[in-house]
This record gives sequence, C-alpha cells and structure tokens, in this order.
Amino acid sequence: PEENILQLYIFVEAVLMLLLLHVLVAIIWGAFYYLHPEGLPDFATAIYFSLASYTTIGYGDVLLSSSLQLVGAMEGVVGTFMFGLSVGLIVAILQRTSTYQKMAASD
Repeated sequence: PEENILQLYIFVEAVLMLLLLHVLVAIIWGAFYYLHPEGLPDFATAIYFSLASYTTIGYGDVLLSSSLQLVGAMEGVVGTFMFGLSVGLIVAILQRTSTYQKMAASD
C-alpha cells in the first residue's frame, strides 16, 4: 500500500509539472503574438489563440496576419511534439515505478 501511494504521488506530480510546462510554453507563444508589431490586439486574445494553436484545436475565430501565419502553424507542430513527449514520459514513469514496485514485492 505504501508503494502504491508513492507511485500515485510520482505520477500526479509528473502530470502536474507537465501541464504547467505546457501552459508556460503556450503563454510564451502568446506573449510573442501580443508583442509582435503585426500581432494580436490584446494579451487575452493572444493567449486564447496560442492555446488553440498549441493544442491543434484551431477554431479559426482569431486569425494572424499573413506574415505570422507560418509561425502559428509551427506552434501547432511544436504542441503536437510536446504532447507526444509528455505521453512518452508519463509511460516511462509508470513503467519505472511499476518495476520498482514489483522488485520491492519480490524481496
């Protein structure tokens, strides 16, 4: 039971840290869209667009100027890649904690 609690703690901590990392990256992209001379008019819209692009939802209700459209597409690619890395990391953590738990149980 104690090992299960530790495994759950490690898993939850990893997921929360990854979520924080994803939000931070989306905020950085949003700051770029807001601060760029041809960017978006306000910070809230820039963050909204960034989160929609980073998660590849892309509603299409907020559009970038033609000079920034390729950057917006790149954000979607980066977001897809980062989510893939996150899934891989979570799986690796689960495998490692499961292996340690099995080793402890066999002792």
